[in-house]
Amino acid sequence: MNIWLVSAGIAILQTLLGNIIVFYNSPYLLLLHVFIAIILLALAIYGYFRVKLQMEKRILAGNIGLIVITGALGYLYTINASPIISIIHLLLAIGIVSNFSVLYGFERGQKYK
Repeated sequence: MNIWLVSAGIAILQTLLGNIIVFYNSPYLLLLHVFIAIILLALAIYGYFRVKLQMEKRILAGNIGLIVITGALGYLYTINASPIISIIHLLLAIGIVSNFSVLYGFERGQKYK
């Protein structure tokens, strides 16, 4: 199984879980949401040291930054339930999914060279 495909799937699951937390006001799922974010961060850091292409390293460095910033915004959302913070948090989460998907595409493309 490919690490980037799994990471993109986990990021999609994370996004769905975040939406459930916001729409149904479920604080019990918050710990699971944080735990999955830590897993995504660990996968991005692991991948950063695993890849060889500089373009992939830049994407993963961006993903590490996005995960940290998104986590900080998520914390701010728990303190101050602002819809603007929630929307920015969601858009950054979509960027994380996108970056993992691009990395999966790179890896698939390298198999056909």
